[in-house]
Amino acid sequence: MIVAGDSNMTGQSATYRRLTQRLGDAHREARWGLGHTFPDGEVRLIPAPFPLVRIDHIFHSRDVVVEKARVGGSSGRERRLLIAELSF
Repeated sequence: MIVAGDSNMTGQSATYRRLTQRLGDAHREARWGLGHTFPDGEVRLIPAPFPLVRIDHIFHSRDVVVEKARVGGSSGRERRLLIAELSF
């Protein structure tokens, strides 16, 4: 199972802790970089020179192996993409 998307939660939230009791976090398992995805550029007219928090996640069942995970370049939207290479 793979659950990916705009989760709008940090690794300190109760929902994140509940999810990671049963599912792995691809970025955390890859152990590379901070994984900050938000904000990317300007948010509500306030400039942000670089992403400050990770609020997007890729969760997976324990039978999925994380090969790599990284944050993509600027997407032209309010957040950057989280990209993971997974295998079964």
